[in-house]
Amino acid sequence: MCQQTSPSILGKGFLAVGMVLLISSFLFFYWASRVNWDYVTTWNGEVDLAHPWHVRNYSQFGYLCEYPSPLPAGGVIMQSNDVLTASCPGWPEVNINGEFIIVLWQRGLANDIVLTIAYDSIYYKNEQPNVILVYVVPAAQERQNVTVPITMTLNHYETPQWALFGVGVVLSSLAVIPIFKSKK
Repeated sequence: MCQQTSPSILGKGFLAVGMVLLISSFLFFYWASRVNWDYVTTWNGEVDLAHPWHVRNYSQFGYLCEYPSPLPAGGVIMQSNDVLTASCPGWPEVNINGEFIIVLWQRGLANDIVLTIAYDSIYYKNEQPNVILVYVVPAAQERQNVTVPITMTLNHYETPQWALFGVGVVLSSLAVIPIFKSKK
């Protein structure tokens, strides 16, 4: 005769702990994979060239009237490897006397730094390892009664969530131990 034995309470406990660890590891794998790798944010606005707020001397362009940016007033935070583009999609069709220029500034603690200057569009990639705060300043050679459309796009490349993935690996590895202990 064969006598059937039920698993011990200790074996069931080990099995339950192992299953909880295994399910937890799958949850951590899921959270790690939910990161979007690319966030794209776009801002649209218009620059009114009738009301400059500042005149500044740019060495290569001379004196330019700077205008308030219709884009985020506090600036845009760029992390490492983020790409920022700013352009005036309707600039050639608009009657502007002189040059229309887009200036990308980096806000600093002591002073602001010009990162790049372009005529109708800017492309800037943050190659620095740290976070920077930038803002776009439209500028023109003279005041005029024209509005110019401006568009800014920020491509933010998110880093993978390696910490969550690592926790998932550790939990799945630890889950094997109590599951095998429950079989004994």
